[in-house]
Amino acid sequence: MFIFETFEKGFFIKFVRLLLGIDAEQNSGHLSSIKVKRQILAKNRTYGDLYKGLCTITGEIPIAIYRTQRRKRAYNDLDETSAGENNNSKQGRSVERKVTINVRHFYERSEQNDVTEIIRNRMKSLHMDEDSYGGGEPIKTVSYIILNPTPSRKLKMGDLIYVIQLSLMFAVPSRLTKKTDS
Repeated sequence: MFIFETFEKGFFIKFVRLLLGIDAEQNSGHLSSIKVKRQILAKNRTYGDLYKGLCTITGEIPIAIYRTQRRKRAYNDLDETSAGENNNSKQGRSVERKVTINVRHFYERSEQNDVTEIIRNRMKSLHMDEDSYGGGEPIKTVSYIILNPTPSRKLKMGDLIYVIQLSLMFAVPSRLTKKTDS
């Protein structure tokens, strides 16, 4: 998709380079991120609060949330019928639910195995130790991006907020500032 967009819209590559901070023009910004910690969460409970605070204080514009959550197993509650119920329709629904969940689990494992195989083959072609890749373990977390969240969206500890930062603001690594201060 990205390659097609570059042919159709010539400005797209320049836009991405500006967004990533590779190139800079006067009055342009670049993409940066802020990790939600206790201090931020204490002052800003929702995305709307954070948006207002960043825009008024620093001039940064939040555009998205990157969130990682523990993955819930879909097949924990296989049998919803209680032990005392012998209703055939309820048993039929329970069996149908088990089959649906098992099929979903099969496709998730199949997709994970395909990705693992692709990565291992690529590592092999690059003459890397493919055993060092731990792709066989079950995935315990899921990460996703929420673009243009609603103002009422609750922030969570560990969220990563993508912001458009002013070109005047440059990230300074903390170890460099410590050396220059002493």
